[in-house]
Amino acid sequence: MVASEWKYLNQHKMSLVVLVAIALIPAIYCFIYLSSMWNTYGKMDRLPVAIVNHDQSMTYHGNRIDIGSSLTNKLTKADTLDFHHVSSKRAAEQLRKGKFYMVLTIPKNFSSRATTITEVTPQRMNLHFTFNSGQNFIASKMTTGAATAIKAKVSAQVTRLYSTIILRALGNADKGMKRAAVGSQAMYQGTQKLVNGERHLGGGMQSLNSGISQLSAGSGNLVVANQTMAAGFSKVMASTPTAGIQRLGSANAKVGNGLIEIQRHVPALQTGADKLANGSIALASGTDKILKETKIMSASLDQGAKKLQVIHTKAVNAAAIANPVHEVTKDISKVPNNGTGMAPFAIAIGLYVGAIALGTMYEGFLPHRKPKYALTWWASKASVVGAVGFLQTILLFYSLTQGNQLAIDHSGTFFLVLLLGSFLFLSLIFCLRLLLGGFGTWLVSIVLVLQLAASGGLYPTYLTDSFAQSLNEWLPMTYLINALRSLISTHQGITVDLVVMISLIVGFNFAMILRFQLGLHQSVIEIDSEIA
Repeated sequence: MVASEWKYLNQHKMSLVVLVAIALIPAIYCFIYLSSMWNTYGKMDRLPVAIVNHDQSMTYHGNRIDIGSSLTNKLTKADTLDFHHVSSKRAAEQLRKGKFYMVLTIPKNFSSRATTITEVTPQRMNLHFTFNSGQNFIASKMTTGAATAIKAKVSAQVTRLYSTIILRALGNADKGMKRAAVGSQAMYQGTQKLVNGERHLGGGMQSLNSGISQLSAGSGNLVVANQTMAAGFSKVMASTPTAGIQRLGSANAKVGNGLIEIQRHVPALQTGADKLANGSIALASGTDKILKETKIMSASLDQGAKKLQVIHTKAVNAAAIANPVHEVTKDISKVPNNGTGMAPFAIAIGLYVGAIALGTMYEGFLPHRKPKYALTWWASKASVVGAVGFLQTILLFYSLTQGNQLAIDHSGTFFLVLLLGSFLFLSLIFCLRLLLGGFGTWLVSIVLVLQLAASGGLYPTYLTDSFAQSLNEWLPMTYLINALRSLISTHQGITVDLVVMISLIVGFNFAMILRFQLGLHQSVIEIDSEIA
């Protein structure tokens, strides 16, 4: 038995080729599928996102602050994401269409609010991130992580700005303090000069007092001598000339002595007066210097105090420094959970697998009676296949809406898309089997692998390899996924997708009718000839 089986395969080379091809399916599946998404996170620089900059630059303490332009330039040159600097209108339009996966908007007051950290009421700095998670749920998670990284980067930049402001204020205050210290030292020196001037003034006053006392004593002696001389003159006039002359000479000698005494004390008086003058000058100089340096010290301290006034140390300031930038997120097609986000891809796979099962279990070519027309032959098979497709659509619809609680706005359109998806894959699979036989059955599996890898159901095509990207528009599942995604989350137009799917269904069935037409001229095996 074993030998006969292998002998048959050896005689029928095509059957052997089919078996080898089937053995290749796991390897082909893994290679194509894994290659398409082998390093998706390493290709995030291909994921298109938009940046809209409304920020207005400003000047603060002599420095030009333009965080918006700086951030825009850095992001457009970075290799984290594929940033495009566009207008807000174009960004919103492309985000809705799925051409952008995130929009970063920098508000016009972003730079101005960066300078309020040291004020009494710091203003919150907001970065606005808008997502479209309905377009691709996994991509939205990627861009959300990127948004967090951008926010952290901007926060670090703003914190550096705050640190610069604070350090500059402290530096300016330090200069004022140093000037105040210099003024204080100069004031001390002026005070020393003032003390020395007071000492000189005191010494001059003592010398002057001593000179005045001595001058007073000499003046008293002079008065006495004058009185004596006057008395002598009187007596000269009354007495003999000789005695009067002697008395007059004695008085004159006393006057001379008084004058000598006065002359002897005049230098001391002059010295005291000089000391008094010098002391007065030193006192005036010290007083002026003290007043001058006091003004300088007061101005320096006032300047330092003004510089320090820009620094507020309240709890809100500390919180602003710790977390200066806040994310404001918006999702234009909010996806409530992972199941909803993955539903279009899962539905498409389910319909294709169901079509494979029916194509394997149901004979789509051999009739139960000899057909007369190709159209009726096709209709006999299409009626069964179509009925099964309609039944599986009904079951799938209620399973999704009632079992999984999938929220759908337009249930009728959703059912129609499910039905078209079912007919599309059934037509594709039966067409391949009818036209290519066993090789067509093998191709059914290969087409499944290609659609899993390149239809964009799991990862955005921007993150897949070039081979998968080139196949995307040629795969039926691409259009079914797009239509389902629009109905479930993005709410975009599906006219193009419907036209493509209907055209493919018509094309596949037309090809099958041609195959049935050829079958009319061939020897056809009737499965049950007893059925009328």
